[in-house]
Amino acid sequence: MKQGTKTTQLNGMVVLLLFGVLSVCVLGVLLMGAESYRELTERDRADHERRTAVQYIATRLHHADRAGAVSLRDFDGESALVLKETIDGSVYETIVYCYDGYLCELFVPEDGGFTPEDGTQLMRIGALEFQEDNGRIAFRLTGADGTTQELQLLVRSERGSRNEE
Repeated sequence: MKQGTKTTQLNGMVVLLLFGVLSVCVLGVLLMGAESYRELTERDRADHERRTAVQYIATRLHHADRAGAVSLRDFDGESALVLKETIDGSVYETIVYCYDGYLCELFVPEDGGFTPEDGTQLMRIGALEFQEDNGRIAFRLTGADGTTQELQLLVRSERGSRNEE
């Protein structure tokens, strides 16, 4: 009888030990999966923000593409995209630029004397550089994660109508 009790206790300890090992393995897999998921969502979020910022700038430029309405300017040491429009006889500028790690936009009267701090922060980015070359606006956007994306857009209003091309 005593020998049967020892065997039952030994079997119970083996089952308990196997359950403990299985529990530790499941916990390890869950922790590794959670870390992988966190890294993937961080990367996807950064990619989404960068792509959204690039698309935002491209859309703003295409929307404002009229003769004399699109230009680049130094805005307090940063290159900026300036989009002009006339509303009720007054000229206004929309200035798109990077300030303090954010893509910013400022809508002001022409030559209003505003500073980059006055703009609206749209989304976090690392840096933004604009260049103009023969009717093309090129920009390089560096995301908050350090990856860059470049885009060149043709300012069609500077080249005339499509029939003249």
